[in-house]
Amino acid sequence: MKKLFVLIALTMLLTSISALATPKIGDYAEYDMNLSRDGMSLPGSYIQEVLAFDAASNTYNVKTIFQLQGGEANIQEEAKPADDFIDDMKIDVLLGSCADVGGTLETTQVPAGNFNTCKLLLEDSENTVWIWIAKVPFGFVKLDQTQKDGMHIILEMKNFR
Repeated sequence: MKKLFVLIALTMLLTSISALATPKIGDYAEYDMNLSRDGMSLPGSYIQEVLAFDAASNTYNVKTIFQLQGGEANIQEEAKPADDFIDDMKIDVLLGSCADVGGTLETTQVPAGNFNTCKLLLEDSENTVWIWIAKVPFGFVKLDQTQKDGMHIILEMKNFR
């Protein structure tokens, strides 16, 4: 049951945040993570790093490390299309027009510090996601996702470069 819980959470997490990033080789973001469901809570960490850019295929090679406390690290490397990422200029525009897109400007405190953010609600038939967009690698400092099946995932930025 625990393994299924983790696999489902990892899949949903990767799907929900892959479209938000500031692409530069060497970008790195580490998040404190908490997964919870049915009264069970599992702390861990989530790390993403941009390793390379392939101009021929217009893709970034991104390494992702997902690890629950006391567990083995799940490490993946994959090529992600450049179109899946947003740049600093687009983040600046979003922060400047946050209310126009239904968001709320906030100062958000996470373990990595205090950030000016645009808090946005993203919903579909399977998920409700609150995301705090900021001008940092991978474009967000906090994510709070609740899935229809009751899975709850919280990420808070711990470190970045």
